[in-house]
Amino acid sequence: AEIYRIQRDIARRRRRSLAFLLMRLAFFVGLPTLIAGWYYFTQATPLYATNSQFMIQQADGVPGATGSGLLSAGAMMNPDNVAVQSYLTSRDAMIRLDQDLGFTRAFQDPAIDSLLRLPEDASNEQAYAQYKQSVKIGYDPTEGVINMEVIAPDPQLSEQFSLALIRYAEGQVDQMTARLREDQMQGAASVYADAEKKVQEAQLRVQQLQEKLGVLDPMAESGAVMSRIASLESELSKKQLELGQLEANPRPDQSRVQGVQGDIARLEQMIAETRAQLTEDSGKRASLAAVKGQLR
Repeated sequence: AEIYRIQRDIARRRRRSLAFLLMRLAFFVGLPTLIAGWYYFTQATPLYATNSQFMIQQADGVPGATGSGLLSAGAMMNPDNVAVQSYLTSRDAMIRLDQDLGFTRAFQDPAIDSLLRLPEDASNEQAYAQYKQSVKIGYDPTEGVINMEVIAPDPQLSEQFSLALIRYAEGQVDQMTARLREDQMQGAASVYADAEKKVQEAQLRVQQLQEKLGVLDPMAESGAVMSRIASLESELSKKQLELGQLEANPRPDQSRVQGVQGDIARLEQMIAETRAQLTEDSGKRASLAAVKGQLR
């Protein structure tokens, strides 16, 4: 009898525990599930998401650089990615988006359900809390891609918010690299101005040397001198050949031999004087070699 009584007591306790378990399941699981299902199927406002991906390129010589600074294969470990991600999730971005496209006003529409709707006098903190729930941004360091999801009650509005945030990201990148671009432009302009000044000074110096030395183009004048030397040497060869023919005669005409010999001497002297113009200074001007070196 005692054993039977104990068994009945254990069975009663098990039934009581099972009943309490079912009550807890019904209260903590079943009821919230029913409420959530009723809310999402009958009361919740449909939300629409726009997913975007973009990459940020640094402005310091990365291949394939563009002026926008976005939508290019930038370095995966680019610190600008983290800076842009932080900016797009900041209050400044939310306030700017609210001023441009009315982010807060979009979630104050009376058509939105009461749990999602912002109050008419919503503060920046309340709007920012909604912004953090509506804008999800993540950075993938393996590919260097920023993933962004923008949620709004209207699909067109969601797309507009997403495009606006991408424009803000572009502006942020341009602002961060503006000083670098300005320094590069200033350096390039300074180098260009210095080079232009040096070119002008060099041209003026060339003109002064041309006037001082009396030579316009040493290359052309050297060519003319060499052409003259070649002509004189050709004439000298003819006279030497003629002298050889005269001397080969057993009884040459001495007057003709002396005349040819005089011509040869004069030609050799003219060739020597003409060659001296190339390498030796004269009383009037420097040698063509010196003129050419100074002009160069």
